[in-house]
Amino acid sequence: MNRIISIITLIALITTFSFSQEDSFKLGIRTGFNLYNVFGYGPPSDLGTGFGGGAVASIPIASSLTFNPELNFFYRKLNTVNHDAPAIKRKADITELAIGIPAVLQYTPFCMLPLYLISGVQLDIPVKSEWTEEMTLIPGPPQPIETKIDRATVDFGILLGLGYKISPNFAVDFRGLISLTELSADKDYENHLKTRFPDRDGKRYWFQYGLGLSYFF
Repeated sequence: MNRIISIITLIALITTFSFSQEDSFKLGIRTGFNLYNVFGYGPPSDLGTGFGGGAVASIPIASSLTFNPELNFFYRKLNTVNHDAPAIKRKADITELAIGIPAVLQYTPFCMLPLYLISGVQLDIPVKSEWTEEMTLIPGPPQPIETKIDRATVDFGILLGLGYKISPNFAVDFRGLISLTELSADKDYENHLKTRFPDRDGKRYWFQYGLGLSYFF
């Protein structure tokens, strides 16, 4: 019995010592898989998919708090068909590459557990974006009207999530991002939607959530 207690105590001390070595500046890489929704005007879109990756730094602020700025590159793909009204079908296609700059705080509330909370903000800069919407009146012969949407130059959003440190240098996390800025810069098209559907807001926003892996050198 004493041997078992000694082994458990030794493991706890080794674990505590290992994670205490994190009180130093670190650089690493991060990659992840993401899912996307576009919400705002009309019903929420179907799920889009994407992936990303880049560089991350860990800067200690306190014993249980670190600041983790990142520089990521994202690929996003979303295809969806919505029936906005009994007589109208709308198809949207979005494909884009973007630079993402998250500024993240990681807080570890329990010193003996490798769980941490994530909160912060993220700035996205679309580098190449193709966004088309096609509206079709269902009665009579189909006559789709295709519109190319001008993408906003930047997106800004709030990040929240939860992470788990598998080792002092390796972590997995789940994040959710809700954008606070409109995705479209095409005000004429937004006004057209508001005119056609006065009971709905013509603005659209991202909702992104995904799983990521980080490794620190």
